[in-house]
Amino acid sequence: MTDLVILNEDALRWTHPVFAQAGAGANCIFIWDMTYFEAMQCGLKRQVFLYETLCEMDVEIYGGVFADVFPQLLAQYAPSTVFVPYSVNPKLKDRHALMAQNCDTHIVKDEVFIVADELPDLRRFFRYWNRARKLAFSYNGIGS
Repeated sequence: MTDLVILNEDALRWTHPVFAQAGAGANCIFIWDMTYFEAMQCGLKRQVFLYETLCEMDVEIYGGVFADVFPQLLAQYAPSTVFVPYSVNPKLKDRHALMAQNCDTHIVKDEVFIVADELPDLRRFFRYWNRARKLAFSYNGIGS
């Protein structure tokens, strides 16, 4: 039995702490869920970026609705533990809850990039970035 890492778009880099916690030999998976992308208004350019990043990371990609694919992956891999990167995204938090109901799940937080007083607009990167950059480049994390 090995560990399983279920990635999301908030953790597409090998330096994310989820990989250190899962350890060497963990299977890394991304579930390509078009219903999720549509709900998040994820355009074609963003999807191409995600796909190319996943290919460079050599991550296994499974297509389908997350709620349908995840149980199949549990049966296929029979992991001892599932590791998932933390996200503020409410739709990804729903996935975390589904995973926790079905297996031993560890949600791994990353280093804080910014401290915001409200939930950012997660549908478009530049809407998020225009707000976040003011906080990211301030000295004490409080926007000017």
